[in-house]
Amino acid sequence: MFLWLLAGFFLLLWIYLRRNYGKLEKCGMPVIPPFLCFGSGPWAMHKYQLAELDKERVAKYGKVFGAYILSQPMVYLADADLIKQITTKDFESFHGHLFKFGDQKFRTLDMADGEEWKELRKGMSPIFTSGKIKGMLQYVNCTLDNMMEHLEKRVKEDPVIDLKPVFQKMTMDVIGKCAFGIEINCFEGNTDLLRLGNGVFDGFKVKNVMDAFFMNIFLGLSGIENYLDMVPPEMKELYKIFKNIETERKVPNGDFIDKMAEMKKQVQVLDKLVAEIDEVLEKFNGKLDHETVAEMPYLEACIKETLRFFPPVSRNDRLCNKDFEYKGIKIPKGIGIVHLDPEYWPEPYMFKPERFLKENAGSIVPCSWLPFGAGPRTCIGERFAMIEMKMGTVRLLSKYMIEIDSKTRYHVDKGEVFMALYTDMFLKLTER
Repeated sequence: MFLWLLAGFFLLLWIYLRRNYGKLEKCGMPVIPPFLCFGSGPWAMHKYQLAELDKERVAKYGKVFGAYILSQPMVYLADADLIKQITTKDFESFHGHLFKFGDQKFRTLDMADGEEWKELRKGMSPIFTSGKIKGMLQYVNCTLDNMMEHLEKRVKEDPVIDLKPVFQKMTMDVIGKCAFGIEINCFEGNTDLLRLGNGVFDGFKVKNVMDAFFMNIFLGLSGIENYLDMVPPEMKELYKIFKNIETERKVPNGDFIDKMAEMKKQVQVLDKLVAEIDEVLEKFNGKLDHETVAEMPYLEACIKETLRFFPPVSRNDRLCNKDFEYKGIKIPKGIGIVHLDPEYWPEPYMFKPERFLKENAGSIVPCSWLPFGAGPRTCIGERFAMIEMKMGTVRLLSKYMIEIDSKTRYHVDKGEVFMALYTDMFLKLTER
């Protein structure tokens, strides 16, 4: 009797996991065929770099293709025109993300959907106005002072420094002061919050077979988040800490490095950037604020070109909540959409900040540059993140010459979802 029950269970599971197979094939696009009831793969996600895998798939299947994660149909896009249609013009049909936690109190703005997202976005938007961002810059500058003091001590000991933890500490201190009104002081050794923050991201990393199993389950079975607790323990601890801060205080109103310096042309880019920084700082008597960095278009272009190479995440998704058709491509309700890094750039593997200068803006295909997303769900903190990166870069390059070292590399572990979580960033700093 037990064997019959067990056989019946696996038969029902087989039918359930295969229930959506065939939907993508009716949409008029190439489809990576599923294997049995396990989806299109790869199951061993810890053995792949997603960005490289997606590039190979685009080369093989084209700019629009389908695949299954277990039973979840997914459409992968590398067509900028279609991405623009989905993220902007037909936003109402694609206003949600696939990835979310079942417990509402842990859902961030990017995980929220429907009315929940609208209310959160409406409430948070006033925090990121130009006036509020300007008011925060005094705290950014104070944190940068601490960073530069820290670097000055480190450079005297050894000019070759892993800048990744330095920028992590700077970013955490800025978040603490600007978002929660607290002094974290990571540069003075208080790294508990930094450890927790890093732990949250590390919780999403696919490191082994078991991680790959749960990631596929989480992405492939819609609604599973309501039954499994997938919230990293570090996030729960951070929630408690910031919840206590919220009850005690009011929120006040008030990492970028040129990794492509390995090529001669890109070293010339660095010289040009330093020259612009020096010229503008001299013009403003060394003052660094919103108006100062606004006079540095080449700085912004360098940051945007870096983000084109290395966006924060390798994939950007949307969940179709209404049947959609565009240029013969049909996407039924309930199917996920994933953005792939498109190659809409001449000499795509050359670091050319000039692409993003004002005079070349017309040559950029809309929705081909998506490090912050696009449409109404564009990252709400984009402007603040950009100005923080600008100010950090100005402070660093106005004091130090940067050179590559034998330890310099850009390495993202296999199974890593966040491209910003590179292993290290060793560079040689020499005081100018």
